[in-house]
Formats: sequence, structure tokens, C-alpha cells
Amino acid sequence: MILSIHRPGEYFGEMSLIDKEPRSATLITKEPTQLLIIHRKDFMQVFNSNPDMVYELFKVLLKRLRRATDKVENFAFKDVYGRVANLLNQLAKPVDNEQVIEDQLTHNEIANMVGSSREMVSKILKELTAGGYISTDKKRITIHKELPTLF
Repeated sequence: MILSIHRPGEYFGEMSLIDKEPRSATLITKEPTQLLIIHRKDFMQVFNSNPDMVYELFKVLLKRLRRATDKVENFAFKDVYGRVANLLNQLAKPVDNEQVIEDQLTHNEIANMVGSSREMVSKILKELTAGGYISTDKKRITIHKELPTLF
């Protein structure tokens, strides 16, 4: 299951640095990536002497916790269509008066993000395209109008 997609400059693994517990997830890169490793001793030295950094770190942790809570709610109360529509809305960013998802996501990756099969995601995306709700071009998804609440 894909829990999140990180972008350049983002970090992960901070929970283990703080609580010394094992990692809670594994990260897999889609392309060659350069990483910076910070050892706990160095992290804690900066952590203890920089309250602004602590505040920013907790803001990111709370944002991630809220996203995780939303995912649990989606799994509990929404069908696959609702989860796909919700994901598309979350990933979309405004570009030229439209909502655009520029991440190059495969149907399989979307399925892994919403807890479904690739076939079901493909069917939903095909229906949304046929209805004029979305279009895809070079792996970019554009939302043209509000996604319907029922499939």
C-alpha cells in the first residue's frame, strides 16, 4: 500500500529519530535519488537547541497524522469510487484555471493508494474520462469539473 508520495526536499524517518522505535514504513524511490542521512546524535543536538525547527517538525508530523486519519476514514466509509475521487482531489493543484495532477501515477499506484485493484481504478478513470470529468495527457491528469459523488 502506498501511504504517501514524497517530493524533493521532503524528509522521512523522523519518528524513529525521536522515539528510537523501528521505522513504521519503507520508502521506495521511483527514480535515482540522493538522500542525506542524519544520525540521531546530530539530530537531537539540533532538535534540543532549535525550537523553531521543533515547531516546524511537529507541524509536518501533525499534517501527516491528519492525512493518515483521513485515509482511515476513507477506507471505513467510502467505496472505491469515493476513495479514487478523494485522492484525485487531494493530489490536484491549480494550473491555468483547472485542477491538475502532474505526478506520473500508474493505475496500479493509484490502486495501491486507495486499497483497490488496478482493474477497478482503470474502470473508474475510464468512466470519469468518458463523462468529461477528467482527461489524461502524458501521464498528467486534469480535472475539468467537479467529480460526481456517486459512480
